[in-house]
Amino acid sequence: MKTPKARKLKSGTWFIQLRIKGKSYTITADTKHACETLALLKKVELKNQAAGKTYPTLAEAIDAYCEERSNVVSPATIESYLGIKKNRFQSIMDTPINEIQGTQALINEEAKNVSAKTIKNAYSLISSACRRYGIELPPVQLPQRKKTEHLFLEPEQIPEFIRIIEGEQYELPMLLALHGLRRAEIFGLTKSDIRNGFIHIRGGMVRDKDRKLVKNDVNKTYASQRDMPILIDRVNVLVKQCPTEKIYTGSEHSLYRRINKICRDNDLPEIGLHGLRHSFASLAYHLKLSELETMRLGGWSSPAVMRKIYTHLAERDRNAAVNKLRDFFS
Repeated sequence: MKTPKARKLKSGTWFIQLRIKGKSYTITADTKHACETLALLKKVELKNQAAGKTYPTLAEAIDAYCEERSNVVSPATIESYLGIKKNRFQSIMDTPINEIQGTQALINEEAKNVSAKTIKNAYSLISSACRRYGIELPPVQLPQRKKTEHLFLEPEQIPEFIRIIEGEQYELPMLLALHGLRRAEIFGLTKSDIRNGFIHIRGGMVRDKDRKLVKNDVNKTYASQRDMPILIDRVNVLVKQCPTEKIYTGSEHSLYRRINKICRDNDLPEIGLHGLRHSFASLAYHLKLSELETMRLGGWSSPAVMRKIYTHLAERDRNAAVNKLRDFFS
């Protein structure tokens, strides 16, 4: 649906005069994009009014958006969408999408309680759900994401960690995480997936819309489907000793808490399960593997993600070198 181009007035305000079926409608806004968006919304509103069409509430629009994509995205993604519907922007969930207003104020309020990433993901979802019905939400300013420091084991700490966990109840999943496997991938592995010197990674365990863990045969990304060589011989021994076909049968939190307790008791950084995956990337960088080689082994699909990790490690090395120089001169 086309709208006239906005014109800038001497006052600095942007202006559009809509003429629809003999009636005139004045649209003004502070920016060109906002003015044209408001004009489009007005045309859609009038068109729907003429057709006697009503719009769904935001919650209904999100449900429809999820239903449409239920066979092309992972159950975990759908579950995260439904989590947003349940927990974010609650004051407008029962509002028809063509009547949603004050989105910037709502974002500002949400920012007091949750991270910038959470707000970005939530607003992206509700914008997409509205767009499905021809409704464009006005432009907003999202909070800036703060740079977070991801903890991991230094290369010299990895052998110490492996020694400490020998004989531990969760030793095998911990060693698999040090091979660069994600949590969902570890939880989805069976004994038959580890054979002939390789870990055959195909899908993983994710939560469905009912919060139940289910096997998803589709990996997070195309690159995630991979055959990882077994790097630690102890893995072969533990697989043979594993009492169940599934490699890990415990809860998500049990493994996370156990890793952190081991780290805490041995003066190591509390890295959790994902920190072991990051430790794999740290080791690859230390051994001078290229970003591309590390991406393929660890199942990262985006060079940007891998580059972010490598850049962080390179910056750490640079700071260490600067400190050595300072120590010399002092």
